[in-house]
This record gives sequence, structure tokens and C-alpha cells, in this order.
Amino acid sequence: MAKTKQEFRYRQVMDVIVTMMENEILRPGDKVPSLRKMSEEQSVSLSTVMQAYMELESVGMLEARPQSGFYVSGGTVVPREAVRVTKPSSQPMQVKNSNLIQTILYAITDPEIIPLGCAMPSTDLLPHRDLNSIMKKLLSTDSENRVEYGDVQGHKFFRQQLAYYMNMNGNSVSSDNIIISNGASEGITMAMRAVTRPGDLVLMESPSYFGFMHLLETAKVYALELPTSPQEGILMKDFVEAVERFDVKAVLLQPNYGNPMGHTYPEDVRKEMVELCNKKDIPIIEDDINGDFNFSGRRLGNLKKYDKNGNVIHVSSFSKSLAPGYRVGWIEPGKYFDEILRQKIASSMANNSVPQLTLAHFLASGKMPRHLRKMNNSFKAQVETYTYQVMRHFPEGTRVTRPQGGFVIWVEMPEKVDTLNMYPRALHEKISFSPGGIFSSQQKYNNCMRINCGFPWDHRMERSIIRLGELAKSYL
Repeated sequence: MAKTKQEFRYRQVMDVIVTMMENEILRPGDKVPSLRKMSEEQSVSLSTVMQAYMELESVGMLEARPQSGFYVSGGTVVPREAVRVTKPSSQPMQVKNSNLIQTILYAITDPEIIPLGCAMPSTDLLPHRDLNSIMKKLLSTDSENRVEYGDVQGHKFFRQQLAYYMNMNGNSVSSDNIIISNGASEGITMAMRAVTRPGDLVLMESPSYFGFMHLLETAKVYALELPTSPQEGILMKDFVEAVERFDVKAVLLQPNYGNPMGHTYPEDVRKEMVELCNKKDIPIIEDDINGDFNFSGRRLGNLKKYDKNGNVIHVSSFSKSLAPGYRVGWIEPGKYFDEILRQKIASSMANNSVPQLTLAHFLASGKMPRHLRKMNNSFKAQVETYTYQVMRHFPEGTRVTRPQGGFVIWVEMPEKVDTLNMYPRALHEKISFSPGGIFSSQQKYNNCMRINCGFPWDHRMERSIIRLGELAKSYL
């Protein structure tokens, strides 16, 4: 626990310095507060301040001068302009993005490619030793039952531990109302099949996670993209207007640290959206896969808590936080339970019991809160570092989102930059990223990209960001 507190304290000092830079209280060439002064003002040790300053020096934000102290690096650039509210077309569109999406997904498995494309954390941040130890014990005891088919709804012990975990985070749910899925992707797919038919209209954010675009394309439904704030998601006035104007059959949202822009819906908007959809009997599919990744230390709730009619289908997964390869997610289907269970039987019958039991025992061990604190501290520092480096090396006029959770950033560059054209050039040099065009059905956001910040900053990441900046500048 002491190590976690130490990490929190030096991150706290880093936040103070970065905020002063962003507000131009500290400018390039300015001397930052001395070790002793910062130690006294923040009530931390001298060694903690030194650790924070050395971390900022390692990413180029500060420079140490012998016999003088630490200074803001010359030429330091910090974001001053926020990414703007998006302006998609108000007309429904068919989705046709699958070929490029598949190319990006293939890049995940190539260890030589720098993984800035897909949203995934470094395995160094995952508790693989604990999970391996638990799984080894499970396989050495009662091994015959481990290879049998599992419960269609999911292993009972895992559902019980999951329900306890969710209730401890303020989300009221019974284990009997949970269906286990092969990751969040299968959960969202089953939910979409349960509530829509080909030709139906689905309301969603713009830009929106490219996996949703792939799903809508295969389901042959239309996307109605709404203007989206990088801070607060879809604005309520636009949501009301769309629901009144169009025959919307489903709503697909990411309320917490949405992918790719990192938006988080205000509580009053969440409540109003759920109440309006309940009134009109429009199901909401809520993807909460990023809900655990918050920089404030406070786990936000979800849309489901405002749902009185069973109209919200809550979907999430441990694929980002614990074990991507286990492919363990879950659905709380509400009134669509029977139909989604039928979809589960038709889709995959059941999930592998061993990964479920492994995660159940990890949750029961009580290690999850500490693991998430450590992970979120790392993500916060990495997002800050990647943001700083992008602003330092990308073209003038670049804007970067400032999410309060998650581990991706959305980069908006001058209009002449074409990231769809740029992608194969970068991939040829073993660098992946996600071009903005795949996050929409409307051929928009071609001057944007999403960058994964899930890996610790090192020389490989630095070279890749510098090179992406050079490629982007070649279009100007």
C-alpha cells in the first residue's frame, strides 16, 4: 500500500506543474518551484518532489540545470485549444468501413508494430502473475469438471463475485440478472440483434468506437450520428430533437470516458436520456468498458441506475483491466433477458469456465481496488505524456482531447492532413494508429486520429510519435 501512496503523491506534484504550464503560469525558460518549496506546499517529501521532477524531465517537459534547479524546457508546447464539438450530418447513413478496420485489428498480433492503433494496455499493467497462480490451482484441483460445458448464463460463482463488485461500485444488480459473454463485443452484438432488425435506425455518438461501426455494418442497420462534445458527449437538445424527428429503434452510447474522445456524460443528462427513452420505449445499449479507468479515484455510475423499466442494456468487460485474452464480459439485459439469452445460446452456447473462475477468485481476493488504482495512476501519467509529445511534434494547429479517464486520446489536425492516406505509410514503417475516418459512417474526421496511450512511454514510442508528426506535416 505504501508504494501506491508514493505513486499517488509524485503524480500529484506532476499534476501541479503540468497545470501551471497549461495555464501559462509557468512558461518556457521559467524556473519551477524549488524542491523544498514544493515539498512544503504539497506536504510531501523532498524525494517525492525529486521523483516528480525527474519524471517530467524524462519526457522533455523540464530540464535540470547544475547548481540552479529545474526549468521549463525551451519550446515547451501545451494544449491551449480544446477539440471542438463535432458536426456530423443529421441524416442516417449506412456503414461501410470493415476492410480498413480488419487491417488495423491484424496489426495487434504483430510484435514488431508499435501499438498506437488499438486501445489496449501494456501487459506490464495487468495482474498476470496473480491470475496465472489462481488458474494453476484451479486446473490442479477438480480438473474433470473444468473441461465440461459451463452454464449458458455463466458460472454462478463468477456472477456472484461480479454482482458484489458492481454493487460495491454503486451499481445495483443481482447475479441472477447477469449473462456472461465473450468480451463486451459479443455482448453488444447480442444486444443489437435482440432489439433491431436490418434497416432499423440506431442513434450514436460521433465519432464513435470503430467496433460499433463494424457491428452496424454487419447488422445492416443505419447509423444516426449526433454532434458530440469531447467533454460531455451528446448534448441533450440534439438527443431530444433526434428522438422526436426519427424512428429510432435503439441508442448505443459510451457514458464513461467514451472511445475515442474520452467524453463523460453529466449526471443530469444521463437521467434525462434514460427517462426519455423509457417514455418512448427505445432501448439503450450502454457500453461501460472504460468505467473503471478514472483519474479522479472515484468510480462513476452508469445509465442503468436511472432505469426503472428494464430498458437499459448494460454491457462491460474485464478485457481492458484484467485479461484481454480471457474474453470475459457481461450483460445486464433488463427486460430483454430472455431474448439475449436466446442470442447467447445461438452465438456460443457458453463461456469457458476456467477464465471465469480465475477472475472470480481474483475479485474475491480483494486485490481489484489496489490494482485499478495503480493502473489508473499509470494511465493518467501516460495520457499526459503522450498529449504533451503530440503537441510538441505534430503540426501547428493540432488539438488534443483531455479525457479524465481511459487511455486513448483523439488528435485533430489541420484539414489538409489525410490520416486514411497516411495510415499505410505509417504501417510500412511499423507504426500503427487509428485513422479518424473509421470512427464514422460519414467519411468524416479524415484529419483526425486516435492514439493508444496504454503503453509506458519509452524511446520506441517517442520515435513513433515524432515520425507520425513528420508524416502529418508532409500534407501541409
